[in-house]
Amino acid sequence: MQNTFLIEELAANDSFINYCHNRNQEDITCWENYLLLFPDQRNNIEAARNLVLGIAQMFREKEYERALSELKADVWLKYNTEKEQTLFYLENRQTAPKQAVWKYAGYAAAAVAALTGLFLFLQPAKLKENRQVPEHAVVITAAESVYKTNYREKKVIWLPDSSKVTLNAMSTLKTGEGFGITNRTVYLTGEALFDVAHNKKIPFTVNMPSFDVKVLGTLFNIKAYPEDKTQETSLIRGSVEVIIKNRKNSNLFLKPNEKAIIPNAETPQDAARQKKNSHAPVGLQEPVPTVIPLTISSGDSSIIETSWVYNRLDIYNKKFSEIKTDLERLYNVNINFKDSKVANYRFSATFADETIEQVLQALQLSYHFHYVMENNTITLSK
Repeated sequence: MQNTFLIEELAANDSFINYCHNRNQEDITCWENYLLLFPDQRNNIEAARNLVLGIAQMFREKEYERALSELKADVWLKYNTEKEQTLFYLENRQTAPKQAVWKYAGYAAAAVAALTGLFLFLQPAKLKENRQVPEHAVVITAAESVYKTNYREKKVIWLPDSSKVTLNAMSTLKTGEGFGITNRTVYLTGEALFDVAHNKKIPFTVNMPSFDVKVLGTLFNIKAYPEDKTQETSLIRGSVEVIIKNRKNSNLFLKPNEKAIIPNAETPQDAARQKKNSHAPVGLQEPVPTVIPLTISSGDSSIIETSWVYNRLDIYNKKFSEIKTDLERLYNVNINFKDSKVANYRFSATFADETIEQVLQALQLSYHFHYVMENNTITLSK
């Protein structure tokens, strides 16, 4: 596939049209991967997508008008005399196919001309980094939508408000009733990169069990898997408010290139351990949310927290126990530590297309540990 396309080329490309209408999974995957490989082409892709969907909407309106006219005609024919029916048929039905062809050809030309002119008029505004959504726009949306991913799977989702969400493996995103009209609230389990369209009258909110993230329009990443000890919100552009649940006066306001680390919701085992250690100082009993800078790769200056979007697993000074869940989600395995020392080994590494065994063998170059793999279970020992 070529690197760049003109908007007109995209709008006339059958594969791209299928992608716009979610008709073919192969075409959808093709263009999602294209966006991941060439993120600088996002503006052109969005402009062409709006053009394709706009033309389709105009045709739908005309099809509705045509169907309504035919319904009225059928009713008229049913309740009038045979002579009047014959006259009506001769005057209207015999010439209908030819008229329809030329009429819809005219609609197509008018739609392309009108939308192309509108695009050329609005194009300077669309080149801005933050995409704008008309504050009074009415967005038609289903009562509820649920998106899920499996192991080693990612999805690019375009929400009705023009926000873009890239969903990581083993994640679920849900929109509630009235999304884009009365609210812009989504519910996330797992990890996702959000590129939110601006609308100051309806803030965009991501809801998780332990915290909410509230924004107007920005680019940020949330990692909120229930099995992880901590959850993260990483801000790349704009500003966000992290609202910690069940904790007063603890909201966090992030600046670009900052990350909020939030302790995960307490499990029953954690509660029992907390009670057992109740004699410990208060500050040690309950971890508090913290804000730290994002991690930048020394190799290519990319952001470690969003490297998964580009099919990379970047590890930076993390304990084996901390990367355990990432490996389990990525490779559909269960990892057990027989030795706590192995769980505390720290690694820095980058992986892309390696198998789980290749990953383990690469990590063995840093520390001598032993692993046994039986079916999907991996046991690690010193």
